[in-house]
Amino acid sequence: MRRILVTGAAGAIGRNLLRGLYAFHRPQDVVAGYNKTPLTGLPEDGLSVQVDVTDKERLGLVVEKYDVGDVYHLSALLSIAAEKNPELARRVNMGGLTNVLDLAKDYDLRVFWPSSIAVFGSTAPKYNTPQDAPLDPEFEYGRNKVAGERLLQQYFNEFGVDARSVRYGGLLGPGKPGPGTTEYAIEMIYAAVKGEPYASPLGPGTALPMTDMRDAVRAAIEIMAAPKERIKIRTSYNLSAMSFTPEQLADEIRKYIPGFELRFKIDELKQRVANSWPYTIGDSFAREHWGWVHSYGLPETVGYMINEIR
Repeated sequence: MRRILVTGAAGAIGRNLLRGLYAFHRPQDVVAGYNKTPLTGLPEDGLSVQVDVTDKERLGLVVEKYDVGDVYHLSALLSIAAEKNPELARRVNMGGLTNVLDLAKDYDLRVFWPSSIAVFGSTAPKYNTPQDAPLDPEFEYGRNKVAGERLLQQYFNEFGVDARSVRYGGLLGPGKPGPGTTEYAIEMIYAAVKGEPYASPLGPGTALPMTDMRDAVRAAIEIMAAPKERIKIRTSYNLSAMSFTPEQLADEIRKYIPGFELRFKIDELKQRVANSWPYTIGDSFAREHWGWVHSYGLPETVGYMINEIR
């Protein structure tokens, strides 16, 4: 079989996706691509390679050398990092995706690329946001994702590139939280396990859609495994599992750590970003077209994370 390349494999999704892929494929059939920090903890016969997705020539050499057939393209700057450095965000988020899609056209690759709830802005319905809601993001990361979705549709229409995508909300799993807006939830659980209070950067009542990382990984693998004719949306599918506020997360944590204290120290930028996003997402098309069903809600996710962190 042709190999699978995961770009951004050192990131939170990448590390978890690698474990998911190893459950179905031999380690020597999965190539973990990293940019600056070499990967550790791979299986003895696992493959890894340094690759900068903004370097199309280098990326093409990796595709050729390892006989790649599928690419899970995860390399990206997240919401807050993208807002602080929009030029770099465009180069990585848009330039990297364009390079991957160009190579997909030339080498007949299948591509998975994660979009985000950040594609929606204040003009979209806040509750049960539908698949076809207006895409009017107010921040750089969301604008990158909208442009990326349109690229996927364009490459499918013009060249037949088989690229597949889901719109993730916040992703919850053990591991170092990144600089994104939804990562506050991971930070809160880590603080609770350490016996420390937590000052939420998002204010009371700020609800955001979230997904257990185990479900997020499974969604990526399942949409790639679905027959081509079942993928009827070539921009990106809404994906949903749960939605909660900082207070609701704290209440769930207290079932395991009764003395946990939640405080608030509002981060103006993160709050503005969160306010522009939906509270809940409607994902009926993903469920109907390729059988998406989430397995984990807030209670299961919090219990799992606390046990894993401990």
